[in-house]
Amino acid sequence: KSVLDDAVQICPHMTLPYKDKSVLDDAANLLIHHVKRQTSIHKEDKQRIKHMLRQLLPDFFHHPRQELSEDERDPPDDKRSSPSSPNDIDAGPNKHVSDDKSKEEDNEEIRLPTHALSTHPDEEYTLFFGNGNWYLFLRLHQILCDR
Repeated sequence: KSVLDDAVQICPHMTLPYKDKSVLDDAANLLIHHVKRQTSIHKEDKQRIKHMLRQLLPDFFHHPRQELSEDERDPPDDKRSSPSSPNDIDAGPNKHVSDDKSKEEDNEEIRLPTHALSTHPDEEYTLFFGNGNWYLFLRLHQILCDR
């Protein structure tokens, strides 16, 4: 391994401090209000954006999810109503037994990296892998919440 490979594994690529989590809901509502006013965004995309801001994003920050309206909760989706594939049935209980044993062994070997350890009880560490679009969104979201 090269020195560069070791450096990438030691530290995170980006650290975003969110000092006040109470503004997460306000930021989500502001972004949703802006999205609603955009005529170039399709209705389905608007629903996905609302779901991401109210359900997915709070999970990143260990924050309570916001409630969805009745029409946003269970949108009709053909994928959900399709029957499960035969491959799903083959993954019976025998597979889970071996997975549980390997998970116990892996948990003994896994240790938190030094940058994930904190002396502050209010701090949370979330590791997220994403592309440039996610980087840009999270960076701008952090700036919005900071201001």
